[in-house]
Amino acid sequence: PLRQRVWNATTQNFEFVPLAGPLTATLDAGAQQEWTLVPDRSAMTGAAGTRFATVLRVTDTGAHGSYSDLAVPVTAETSGLGGLWVGEAVISQVQNHLQKFQRHPDGTNVVDEQGRFIPDGPALDGAADTAQPFRLRVIVHVDAAGTARLLSNVYIGQVATQPPGPGFTARQAVLVPESIDKAVRITATHLPLDVVETFAGSLAAGGRLSATVDVPTDDPANPFLHTYHPDHDNLDARFAGPAAEALHVARAIALSVDATSPDGDPQWGAATLTGTYEESLTGLHKNTIEVAGRFALRRLSELTTFVP
Repeated sequence: PLRQRVWNATTQNFEFVPLAGPLTATLDAGAQQEWTLVPDRSAMTGAAGTRFATVLRVTDTGAHGSYSDLAVPVTAETSGLGGLWVGEAVISQVQNHLQKFQRHPDGTNVVDEQGRFIPDGPALDGAADTAQPFRLRVIVHVDAAGTARLLSNVYIGQVATQPPGPGFTARQAVLVPESIDKAVRITATHLPLDVVETFAGSLAAGGRLSATVDVPTDDPANPFLHTYHPDHDNLDARFAGPAAEALHVARAIALSVDATSPDGDPQWGAATLTGTYEESLTGLHKNTIEVAGRFALRRLSELTTFVP
């Protein structure tokens, strides 16, 4: 399966559309026509290593007959989804929980005999668009066995395997000391440090990944924990013993991968992936907070070695 790159005058962008039939052009002497054709990897199904092939036939026809008949072979192999995927989720919706209460003509609330506000109709629940999008970096690694992990930080360098070799790890201590200066670290700052959560599910077209990230009461990333605020330091009033002041927060994260490329990207399914991002947060509020949006991932490396 092949796709052709064409210019869309409406969107002012190039698009890749399926090559449905022969391409033809009438050229004057000395003129030329360029076509860009690429394998449609999103349509190349099968196990990693499955080979696809086709032959492009190029011919010409003029006033005195045909002069050229060229056969151009094209081959491509499917690749697995192992390696490091990095991208971002764009949060555009958040759960709306709004309860209106009855008011007197002067604007004060109507209360019952126990002094409680009286609701004015049922609470409004459901997703609502955010005033502006919020971006979250997403780091996913898939090993040779197909296990996908959600990472808050990843080191790319020489890891202390047997024998040492290039790979990924979430801990600097795993890197070969002599090569630490050449290592690269990528971090998702919205997650606690050194998070390595194994996803349930697999990274695949139409697949769904889910994992829960816990933010304990003593984690520096816990939003209720403030070093310089005496009421939020997990210490008692005399600073002599522990006290439960910060709340435990849990973030249930889910990635639902699109079944096909939403925009016809020929590298989708091999070098890029898109889908829906969903997250449920508990502990921040008495109600569970639901957020959602879209995510896009790009594969930075096909290296499947990961040392926890």
